[in-house]
Amino acid sequence: MGTKYGSGVAISGYNASPPPDDASTGSDNQLEWGKHISKIGNPLKTAVEAINTALTTTLDQSARSTSSTTTAIATDHNRTIEIASTVTAAITISLSDAATMAEGYVVNVHNLSAVQHTLARVTAGDLINGVASNVPIAAYSTIKAWVNAAENGYLVSQQNNASSGGVRGNITLATEQATTSGTSKDFTGIPVGVKRITVMFSGVSTSGTSQIMVQLGDSGGVEATGYTGACGGSDGTAITTTLQTTGFVVTIATIAARAYSGTLVLNLQNSSSFSWVASSIMTPDDTTAQVQFGSGRKSLSAMLDRVRITTQAGSDTFDAGAVNISYE
Repeated sequence: MGTKYGSGVAISGYNASPPPDDASTGSDNQLEWGKHISKIGNPLKTAVEAINTALTTTLDQSARSTSSTTTAIATDHNRTIEIASTVTAAITISLSDAATMAEGYVVNVHNLSAVQHTLARVTAGDLINGVASNVPIAAYSTIKAWVNAAENGYLVSQQNNASSGGVRGNITLATEQATTSGTSKDFTGIPVGVKRITVMFSGVSTSGTSQIMVQLGDSGGVEATGYTGACGGSDGTAITTTLQTTGFVVTIATIAARAYSGTLVLNLQNSSSFSWVASSIMTPDDTTAQVQFGSGRKSLSAMLDRVRITTQAGSDTFDAGAVNISYE
């Protein structure tokens, strides 16, 4: 189990072999300093010092700084492991075997760096929030992990911390990606506990006419099936709609090189089934009087940790603009 106070301190030798207590007098019950110090004083002194040592250890919540991969062990109970701000490459913080640490063990991991790291498990069968998978430690965030009641894993929660690294309050802005090349743009490392994600499009266009779409993923990868939803558009004279089951479409069939701007908002609808609902609104950047809007839902196989921006065919190449996400 983690280092915590609770077992108590036994007093050994206290009042051992006491003198007779029958009003008799003799050398065995004479008042002598040596008899009292050995039978009462020394045992009490030893016990008090042991209590002091145990409490000092238990109540020590000083942080432990690391710049490299490390493991949270028993002595980290109720303490914080700090990932140094100078770390520039991803490292892993591993949680020791849950059954060995035992229920009641708590450890915090505070990421002071601008790099995403990984919270892993020493025992592969241990669960994190009910799933046998690792979780990301977002830049400038704090993760609290504690052994669950079943002692077969950990429960974790993560919060973002206001800092110069782009985090403001409870909303985190990721790093923008240019959509000037490639067939897809991935945002990974979305932390545990996120309930709302906004995908932002700024002047995005492609080489073809396939719909622009957003796909969701977890530790097993991006999922391209199981979506329910549609997108519609109006140019002021007619409404066109399109259905899609491979992602959340945010545009109807497009014109090559036409730039679009707008947002798609994802909300966690059910944390047990990892179900998300989506709504979007987009407009062309040219003079076309058109609004395109969509909605849908999707259940993942595990906790969401990534978002992909691509096209319905997956082959059209991005040729202008930029995309970004924020999450809270």
